[in-house]
Amino acid sequence: MLRGLLTFSLACSFTFLLTGCGGGDDGQAAATYSQQILQAKKLSRPEAQAKRLAEIGAQQCEAGDTMGGKDTLQQAEAIAGKITDATVQVGVYAMLAEAHGKLGNKSDVRRCLAAAQEAADKIESPQIKARTLARLGRARGAIGQSKGALGTMKQAEELAAQLEQLDQASLALLEIASEYRQLEEQAEADRVVAQVLEQAGRIEDARSRCDTIAAAAALQHEMQQTEAAAQSFDLAIEASRQIEDLYSRTYAMADIVDRLSKAGQTAKAHELVAEALKVAESISAPDRQKQMLDRLRGQKAQLPAPATP
Repeated sequence: MLRGLLTFSLACSFTFLLTGCGGGDDGQAAATYSQQILQAKKLSRPEAQAKRLAEIGAQQCEAGDTMGGKDTLQQAEAIAGKITDATVQVGVYAMLAEAHGKLGNKSDVRRCLAAAQEAADKIESPQIKARTLARLGRARGAIGQSKGALGTMKQAEELAAQLEQLDQASLALLEIASEYRQLEEQAEADRVVAQVLEQAGRIEDARSRCDTIAAAAALQHEMQQTEAAAQSFDLAIEASRQIEDLYSRTYAMADIVDRLSKAGQTAKAHELVAEALKVAESISAPDRQKQMLDRLRGQKAQLPAPATP
């Protein structure tokens, strides 16, 4: 259920790389950007072209090539109109709005935000639309539209509340909480995470309940709430033990081990991987048993040695 929690986030969150921006004179930099733009236009899909051009345009602007950067952003915007996936389209327009906002191009910002909102309105799935609106809310906040940002985030929450399945609602709410964090609205992020943890206890399926709590724990760690994250990880581990199917149980435990490792909770990760290995020994299907044992042994080998008292 939440195994793909981070997938959506990869499609809608874009980082501004600085490749080609440092060193050399202005002529060399311009040539580098020209080459990058040509390469971007050779990409097969319009969404890939638009994303890359938006990245390059932002890089140019940050490097001081304002006119060149604005031209590249406008090229990205023209291609963005050809994107058929509304969710991806919102992400590209949001990125363009943020880049124009840094330049103070108010008319360009308004146009890109309007295009993003129009694309979001086409999304039929309440779950996907909620997450997409949260991304749009972050864009509004990034360009200083605090009131508009919070209003958009509230719309996203309202859509998430309409979802009948608690696991789907939790998925959407966790992404909304993550966007609140990006907006530095910590109190709102805490409120939404607490809501997810409260309703997680009412998720009947043990695997979905486990995944929900583990994802919430990971977000709490990202928010530097170490003690709260540790408590949530404990709840996720307990939920994993309630999964009847042994393969699914060990799979869930392995996922938690990965999250614990990233959160720096090495000792707890070692304890859980050892427990999961014992469970995996009892998996009846030989191929599945081998798959899980190989994964768990690999995890154990990669974990740092636990700290000695």
